[in-house]
Amino acid sequence: ISTGCQSTLTALVSSPESACLNAGGLIPIALANSTTSLITPINNWLTGLCSQPACSNQTLSDIVTNVTQGCSAELTAAGLQTSSASALITEIEQVYPTVRQIFCLKDTTDSNTLCITQTLNNLQSVIGPITMSNLEVLIPQITSGSSNVTFPNNVTCTNCIKESYNIIAQNIPSSAGSFQSPLASQCGTSFTNGATPSGIVDTASSASASASSTGKSGSMATFSTGGFVGFAASSMMVVLSAFMILA
Repeated sequence: ISTGCQSTLTALVSSPESACLNAGGLIPIALANSTTSLITPINNWLTGLCSQPACSNQTLSDIVTNVTQGCSAELTAAGLQTSSASALITEIEQVYPTVRQIFCLKDTTDSNTLCITQTLNNLQSVIGPITMSNLEVLIPQITSGSSNVTFPNNVTCTNCIKESYNIIAQNIPSSAGSFQSPLASQCGTSFTNGATPSGIVDTASSASASASSTGKSGSMATFSTGGFVGFAASSMMVVLSAFMILA
């Protein structure tokens, strides 16, 4: 990658402003080879992220602006449009609080395991090791609504997924409809009734960075059957994309 992009990413990782994303925790993920399981480094990154104050909207805006400007050539070569940075900033500001809340859910009945980690472990038992090469194939299939992507109940119908759905339904109701029917069909109608499942707790730090990050109602990409499981994985790939593409 270009010297300018390297400098941008180095500054991002070392900047106190990006501590709210635990940006340093992304390095082991970015440096992992294509056949190494990513579950442990992802768990470590999320554990650090959840202990940090929430990013302010200004911080999110600054990070997106710096990366899209400093690495524009690399992102364009990877097929990511950088001309609409303002639209991307707005979208990230809308979904960040919801994504962060889901990232920081834990299951107290499963040794206080992060829900993302639990879901990835469950998914790994079905598709094999959660490696970058596997995710690069799987996630486009999920987000495109491929009918070939289905998951068993032990992946989809967990308390972690139920509470994640509840959070989306509460924070971004316009997006919950795309999940409701496939989840209710596979897991039963009570799965999407909004009741809080037992054992699931939010461990995200309640502190805020220099300014509060306020979620706004918006729309997110929709997914078909099995796609809700992909929401978590896809969200992580959005957060990690610059590092995965540019490292």
